[in-house]
Amino acid sequence: MKREIQNVLIHMHEDPQQAALLHAGGIERLVAIEDEDYNDIRAMFARVQAAEQPAISLRR
Repeated sequence: MKREIQNVLIHMHEDPQQAALLHAGGIERLVAIEDEDYNDIRAMFARVQAAEQPAISLRR
């Protein structure tokens, strides 16, 4: 069932009525992704988190 739903969503831009709904939401089409596709986002988040850490001062 998961594959069937995914297939419908991935191909909905091919139907003019469904495409109109997507476009109304500013979406051209939906695509399948893998978990690894988020690695760039994870790396950016890690850099932001590291930059937000307060600097440790060794001065007294």
